[in-house]
Amino acid sequence: MPGSVCSVAMCKSNAVISKKLGDNVRFFTFPKDAKFRKEWVKRCYRGEKFNPTNKRICSKHFKPDDFEDAIEAKIQNRLPKILKRDCIPSLNLKTGKKLNFSAQNLSTTKTMRLERAAKRKQKDFIKRILEAEKEQDYELENDNVESINKQKDIDESAMMDTNQNDETVEARESELERRISQFISSKNETRRWIC
Repeated sequence: MPGSVCSVAMCKSNAVISKKLGDNVRFFTFPKDAKFRKEWVKRCYRGEKFNPTNKRICSKHFKPDDFEDAIEAKIQNRLPKILKRDCIPSLNLKTGKKLNFSAQNLSTTKTMRLERAAKRKQKDFIKRILEAEKEQDYELENDNVESINKQKDIDESAMMDTNQNDETVEARESELERRISQFISSKNETRRWIC
């Protein structure tokens, strides 16, 4: 689940980072059974109380025996997906240690948050530029299509009304081709300017 982080104290598993690093980690929701849920919360060894409703624990804290599909997963060379109903996290737990955050950890976290915020702003800016470019291309395209259609209508009505000679028809066709090539070149210039 994108954005999931492990609730176990001192565990740094994060779904987004794990996916980027290619780390095979799954995240599991807390059980609905009150007895097992309470035990899972205890095993998290969190200093503060928290609501486990939307929290998750990563697969690093479960033994292979805790999964129903462990054998199938091993055969298929994938991670097991299904936890047994009565399993309890038992691996990689920081027992008896209370969380103490140093000022250095907090400043590092703040720096990382600021960096992520800056990246989001940059992505938003680029997205707005691309949307503006699409809008401009769409408007130019519509204007040129309308002018080409008007020109075609004028040409067709003129041909029906009078018998024009071949030179006039050729001149109008070349004018139409010239306008189309101008449109295409202006579109390419606009793209080069934006890039």
